[in-house]
Amino acid sequence: MFTKKKVWLALLTLIALGGIAYWQHRTVLAHYYVRQLAGAYGDHREEWAKKAASVDDAAVPLVLDNLASSDPIVCGNMSAALFHVAKNAGFSHLRTVELAEQVKGRFAGFSTPGQEKTLLAWTRIMQDHQKARGQDGGAEEQDRNAKPLPAPLTKVISSILIESEKQNELRGASLLLAAELVDCVQPGQWVDACRAMAERGLGDPLPGTRAAAIQLLLRQPMRGDKELLAKVVPLLRDKAAPVRRAALLALAAEADVARDESLLPFLHDDDPEMQEICQMAMRKRGLTDDDLRLARMISDPSPATRVRVVLHFHRLPDLNLSAWLRQLSHDASPLVRAAAVRAAGDYPHVDLAERLRELASTDPDETVRLNAQHYLAARAAPALPER
Repeated sequence: MFTKKKVWLALLTLIALGGIAYWQHRTVLAHYYVRQLAGAYGDHREEWAKKAASVDDAAVPLVLDNLASSDPIVCGNMSAALFHVAKNAGFSHLRTVELAEQVKGRFAGFSTPGQEKTLLAWTRIMQDHQKARGQDGGAEEQDRNAKPLPAPLTKVISSILIESEKQNELRGASLLLAAELVDCVQPGQWVDACRAMAERGLGDPLPGTRAAAIQLLLRQPMRGDKELLAKVVPLLRDKAAPVRRAALLALAAEADVARDESLLPFLHDDDPEMQEICQMAMRKRGLTDDDLRLARMISDPSPATRVRVVLHFHRLPDLNLSAWLRQLSHDASPLVRAAAVRAAGDYPHVDLAERLRELASTDPDETVRLNAQHYLAARAAPALPER
């Protein structure tokens, strides 16, 4: 009897321990996965982030704890876990709303890198939702994908966003999130708030924030705001190449906001990518390859190169001579302006009389004034009768 009792007691102990082990195995796995994720690099980050997300409720508190770390790599790794938790649940699922609430409740305790990476995690979540909306599928699936994110979720995210945008070091990440949020809500929502955020971001001292503000303006609800786009024009000459590139992309199709001649100097920008974007913008505005060759010459820093533009006019019969001659007549170099005046005399069919009168009376260079007066007189003189 005593032996049997010992056996039964051992069995009950094993069963109890097994139950405890089964009950606690998710917690044990969560600690292991999050610890491995904290030190992961490269492709391993996504691997461990997915494993941490697989034990969602057990891992999320640990993930949020780690977002208090001052190490940007650790915080970035934790943000990957947040993304996969939301993706596993489904972006319109109640669990994702609960996750957002958990993040909101702990957000103030995160380090600055932790707060920034959290904002970027929600940006990634919004982007993935947008990607899902564009996927092919049956009519029912397309209808489901076309729906904006649920209001309870966007309400929580927007409250985090509003508070973050007030902090200088988080404004850039906030603007990136705002750009996705405005596309994931009901049409018309958040437009005024995003416009105000973008306007503040355009004057931010951090280049990344200025570039993010411009990207926000490219979103459909703000794209038609000409007054706001006009405030991007000074950023075409920003010291930071990424800001210049973002500004040029935003203004590429806005000929009424940024005129063609204001873009020409960027054909010689120090940043090769800026040069390529400028060529793309000019082609989008209707310039041909011949036009671009002349545009590179007329915007060349050397007056000796600019003055040679007039030598190419006779080979390009479809060229808009009036526009090119006017551009040359406003050149900073008197040598180039004088060449433009002489070229105007060679093409009397081009109506430049008004501009020649301006040069004849107000140009600071005497040679240019005399040339303009001479060609004005020649245009005014009656043609001699043929014998």
